[in-house]
Amino acid sequence: MKKIKITEQIHVLGTTFKDIYEIEHYLRNEIPKDDVYVGQFVKHHLWFDECDYLSDNYWHCSFVFAKSKDEVENKLEKLREYEFPELREELAPMIYWDDEYDDMEVTDDITLK
Repeated sequence: MKKIKITEQIHVLGTTFKDIYEIEHYLRNEIPKDDVYVGQFVKHHLWFDECDYLSDNYWHCSFVFAKSKDEVENKLEKLREYEFPELREELAPMIYWDDEYDDMEVTDDITLK
């Protein structure tokens, strides 16, 4: 596991994504990029401290990658068994991002380009 910035270009399964926003683009449009499919498991979390307001809106996001839509669905099904999304090496390649930070955790098989 390693940390990278959400704005960094990453290389996964032979495909390069320019940043987390491009990954989200392919996810939203439900299309693969160069035969790499993306899936996402998201969970809302509340975090209260002296700086927070009722309108604060934070998310835990796990992104999984695979060469087929079925494999992505299988990985997402396994993620849903856990209470919170988090990085799971057994589901690599994978990204975990708590959207209040500019860093994301990635499995070791995801590299910077």
